[in-house]
Amino acid sequence: MLFPVLKPATWAGLHSDARVHVWIGSPRQPSVVVAYAWHDADERLRYVTTANGYGRSDDLVREAFHNLEHYTTEFELVEADGDRMLVSAGKPLTAERVLCESHMQTAHEKLDADELVVAVPHRGLLLACARDGGEQVRRTMAALHREAYDEAVTTGDEIFDQLIVLREGAVAETFGVGRVGGDYLERWDRGISG
Repeated sequence: MLFPVLKPATWAGLHSDARVHVWIGSPRQPSVVVAYAWHDADERLRYVTTANGYGRSDDLVREAFHNLEHYTTEFELVEADGDRMLVSAGKPLTAERVLCESHMQTAHEKLDADELVVAVPHRGLLLACARDGGEQVRRTMAALHREAYDEAVTTGDEIFDQLIVLREGAVAETFGVGRVGGDYLERWDRGISG
């Protein structure tokens, strides 16, 4: 089955003939792209290229996103000091579920939040919390994100080193957390206030 797969701007496939579109960033400066792939018999991802074809681009996108919509992942609700965050992990395409509007609508509902801060540090991991969550949940989210991303860089499975703000399931903005020092909370707050 064909699926969309999130890849970082550093992915070598961007410089080959892989079929991709930009999810975050611009065509000239992509931050995260969506590639299209299937698992072969050895469970390795095989990417759609212009050479191995796939017909029309809109058919490719429609099929991949239809399959992702039916790919089942669950959110685990984690509570800390009266605040909540969602963690979804363990399946290869867990991070890609951020692309599913219905899945992210579930996150909005579970957290009772109009705006979410979401992290997709590497394949198989999706974190989310309310943008206006308390300091402890923000610190926890930022630290988990940074640790997971840094670890993934060593294996080549990283996706995105920044946090993503979603409004009604769509990307509104992104911001970095640096080394999880003191100023990331200021950047997070600054984004909330405008």
